[in-house]
Amino acid sequence: QDPTAAVLSSQRRNLEMKTNFLRANRVTPLGISEDTFDRTEAQNRGALHAHILWWAKRRKLPAGYVRMPPVPAPDPADGEEEPATPTPRPRPAEKDRKEDHPYYVAEVARVNAELVRPVVDRDGPPDRVRKQLCWAFLLRTLQTRFYLHACTMRYCLHNRPTCRFFFPWPEQIEQQFDEANERVAYRRRHPADDQYVVPHNLCLAAFSPATVNVVLFDPDMGADTARQYATKYAAKPESYTFLEAEAGDEENPMKRYLETRLCGGCMACSRLLGFRVVRCTRPVEYVFPQFTNDPAGQWPRTPEHKEKNPGYPDPDNFLGPTQKYLFRAPELRHMRIGQVIRYFAAAGRAGAGRDEEAARETGEDACNRDRFRPGSAEDADRSHRHYDVFAAGVQPDAWVQAPEHSFARLKRRRNTALGVPRSGDFVPVGGSREPFYEKRLLEGLAWHCTGGPEPAAGEGRRRRKRWRFHCKLPEGCALPDEQRAALDFSMVDREIEGKASFEVFCRDTERAFADAGLVCQCCAGAFGADDVCATCTHAVGFHECEFEDPSSSGAEGGAGAAPKPEERWKAGTLHRGKVDITAALLNLAKRHVPREELEKFLESAVDEGYLQQEEVDEYREVFEQVAG
Repeated sequence: QDPTAAVLSSQRRNLEMKTNFLRANRVTPLGISEDTFDRTEAQNRGALHAHILWWAKRRKLPAGYVRMPPVPAPDPADGEEEPATPTPRPRPAEKDRKEDHPYYVAEVARVNAELVRPVVDRDGPPDRVRKQLCWAFLLRTLQTRFYLHACTMRYCLHNRPTCRFFFPWPEQIEQQFDEANERVAYRRRHPADDQYVVPHNLCLAAFSPATVNVVLFDPDMGADTARQYATKYAAKPESYTFLEAEAGDEENPMKRYLETRLCGGCMACSRLLGFRVVRCTRPVEYVFPQFTNDPAGQWPRTPEHKEKNPGYPDPDNFLGPTQKYLFRAPELRHMRIGQVIRYFAAAGRAGAGRDEEAARETGEDACNRDRFRPGSAEDADRSHRHYDVFAAGVQPDAWVQAPEHSFARLKRRRNTALGVPRSGDFVPVGGSREPFYEKRLLEGLAWHCTGGPEPAAGEGRRRRKRWRFHCKLPEGCALPDEQRAALDFSMVDREIEGKASFEVFCRDTERAFADAGLVCQCCAGAFGADDVCATCTHAVGFHECEFEDPSSSGAEGGAGAAPKPEERWKAGTLHRGKVDITAALLNLAKRHVPREELEKFLESAVDEGYLQQEEVDEYREVFEQVAG
């Protein structure tokens, strides 16, 4: 009845919860939070609610640590029916009994899935006993009113024989990861009370007047489940409709012009009052996955800009964000574009006019700045895929500028607000095959330009331009002269010169690194498939492996032998053959891309000879399993 009051109440609860439970780098009843991402949505009844993803601070695992074993998936015999009531889970062996893995690997408080059952200290002071009983009564009342799941045919049982949230849960003595459901199975020691309890935090339940569900994701075994939640719930598209359109008109481009999003009164008031729909405490920047811009979409420089910037690399057009990265300072040329975005934020030169700042830089202010973030530096995460030892040592807020280009001015980010690069996704089939490998090449190696584009011969009145790109290899990573020269290449507008295609270029580069002995053995599983260091788990391109010792090569070549390089190459960064298609399709399936789109990609892969017709059914079966 009063959307404005409902919006103000919802936003106030959200703010108070973040202030007291998600305060960055502070000890809270929920743990120690580092970053949050929240999306405000409108329910069918119009009320607002939020999906919040938060990252807890990582712990350093003790030496010899072995995690709690998961609950194994059952292997029922053929024809055996599932029992009507859930079967109690077996108690872990005494030597394996400990807290679950998420509590060891991160600073996170316990997530509760049991009704409160007080243990009264009968011999204690009466006031303390009374306080215990009062708190137990309050908490159990909140739990039974707000945190008991009720299955309905319109929600969790819609077109399903069982609850999609796996209620009722069986007896669970210790919290463990459930391999059958691919979820964390919380402790439920009394099924009569606990089998329908929604996971929550007791302190947060007592603090908030609204229901706040808390779900843990296992960092080692629950990555796919976390990604499904992020795409299916936290980032799902808003509902839409067509104005004055009939069934089937969505295929008509003129009718699609009338497409509009549905917005209730609360969401409309929230937007009008200036509240953000999406808020993130970590700056995110988009990487345009192209070495050169499409000539038809370039923005011409103005006469004023040409007069003020005579040394600008491109004499005719403004540079895009990716092109500006190519002209960074010499001391940063060893860094990939993902590493530069992680540690540095672009900024226009002092006194730059509006033509120089064509689009306002939003890399630093497009997110919701958490005013509770401390300014002190954190410990560097050396196992991060975009970690760089040089950039990590640069003082926050320091400026790094290329001497010959005033626009290539980068500011070191604070360690508590390092950037996150993101880019478009392509499936290596059909017309997306070349963009897929161009993106791999751009993001897998460190590229730079020593000069602007050169005029190139071409037909017609439009001037064509030739760009020359150079690759910077880490110290000690040597290649034969011929193969080293082949790493540098040129492009005329959007056409690569001297190479058959980006795919062939990526494949030849992978082979050259393998022949030169630069491939990391840890990434290849030489020390065991289950014994891969933290750096190699998510590494991209050249990285410092924790198991490879550069100084251990003295005996291989005798006295005077060149030492092993400090950085090793992650095989498959640029080209993995058939695995590229498999990984790309599986990634899209995990992001809940419609099955019709996946079928089109499969048909294209078969038509182009990358997949056999006999393999299509196997892919379809995997897609069905991912979709549940």
